[in-house]
Parts: sequence; structure tokens; C-alpha cells
Amino acid sequence: MAATMPKCAAEATPKDDPVNVLPQHRRPRVRALDCEMVGVGFRGKRSVLIRVSVVSRHGKVLLDCLTEPEEEVTDWRTAYTGVDAEIFREIQQGSTRYEPQLPTLVLPTPLARAKVNALLDQVVVVGHDLRHDFHLLQRGKGSVFPQPRHMTRDTAFSPLLKAGLERPPLGLPGLKTLAASWLGDASLHCGAHSSVEDARVAMLLYRLLAPQWEIYDLRRYGAPDWTAFGRFGRRAKVKVRGKGGMAWNRRM
Repeated sequence: MAATMPKCAAEATPKDDPVNVLPQHRRPRVRALDCEMVGVGFRGKRSVLIRVSVVSRHGKVLLDCLTEPEEEVTDWRTAYTGVDAEIFREIQQGSTRYEPQLPTLVLPTPLARAKVNALLDQVVVVGHDLRHDFHLLQRGKGSVFPQPRHMTRDTAFSPLLKAGLERPPLGLPGLKTLAASWLGDASLHCGAHSSVEDARVAMLLYRLLAPQWEIYDLRRYGAPDWTAFGRFGRRAKVKVRGKGGMAWNRRM
């Protein structure tokens, strides 16, 4: 049974959604990301990218591909990735027998990374425990591609989602736990993980509390970068609702 909505989330209403303060053409784009990894090096302790998926607000797949590891794989982590050396080689040679569980597109890691970062440019990124994903995609503080905290919606760190669990864990809640509690779906991760499925589940969790989540992040981190851009990409000052009522956002 799905958990009841936490009090802090239930108090906000859709009309309070800061997204609705802005005209239609200035509303944010939201995309969900998930990556799968294999192990390299001694005993496969280090992780490298093997699959990456990006989906839209409504779950449409914008990119789903396998990536060619830049180092020799010592642990394919097949129970989680669904890929081993033989399967990967077959897909590289054009096999489609593993669809739809695995994509048929295989890209070099630098090209896949560039495509993903282009899709995530100036959008709010949704996902579950995105720290490792961003690290492999070279996103975030001190990396090639910036990823501001106020442009990230991480379901693993959401106090709204965690507060709605009947038995909140001491650490970070797993995506399976959140899906079972909030979406009533206990079938997630019953076999090998699908990065498309995980990204879609994270997006559903975000959309479930989107108005309350946006208010929470706006008050904590400030207005996202997209509020500073007009319809044609011009820099402009935009009013957004904050702690002290209406306030001017600085030029960006």
C-alpha cells in the first residue's frame, strides 16, 4: 500500500508551484537520467560506464545506449547490468536478440558522454543517487560540465519522499523502496536493472511531488538557471516567489 503524503508536502497546492509563476514558454524542461556500470581494475573495484539512458518528463526515451568501456572489464556485474562479454560482443556486431531489455546502439564512451551532457544542458535533472552518474559523465563541481545543485532533483536525497515512507531507513532509501511505497510497485529490480526503467521510476516519483518539491528547492537553493532566460534565449530578470514574497532574480 502506498504511503500517505507527508504533511510538509500536503500543505502546498498546485497554484503555489513556482513553475506556474512563469509564463508557459519559461517553464523548465525536466529530464531523468540513469547509468549502469561495470567494474575495471583489481577485482573490478573501479566503476566505468556501460549503459546510459535519458528520458523526458513523460518517459519518452531520448537516449539509450551501451558504451564501449575505455578499460578492460574485470567484472561485468551481469546480475545488475544484464550484460556480459559475449552479450556485449554480439550487440556490437549488430545482434537484436536482446531487445527490448538491452539497447542495440553502442557508442564510444566520449561520444555517449557528449550526447548525454548535451541533452542535460540547461534542464532540471532527475534521478536516483546521481553522484556516481555525474562523476562518470564528468558533470558537477570541478568537472567539465557544470551541474548546479538547484538544477538537480535526486530522489535518494529528497526529504519529502523519505518522510512518506512507513519505516524510513537511517541512510538513503533505495529506489526499489521508494517505488514500492509511493507507487505501489514492488516489481522493480526483480532481475537485471534497466536504466530506462529506473529513470522512468525516478521521474514518476518526482512528478508525484513536483509542486511541493519545486517550492522546497526554491526556498533552499534559489531559482534555477532557466528562470533567467526568455523565450528566445535572451538574458532577462524574472520575478520568482521566494521566502520574502516576490523578489527580483539577478541577471545570469
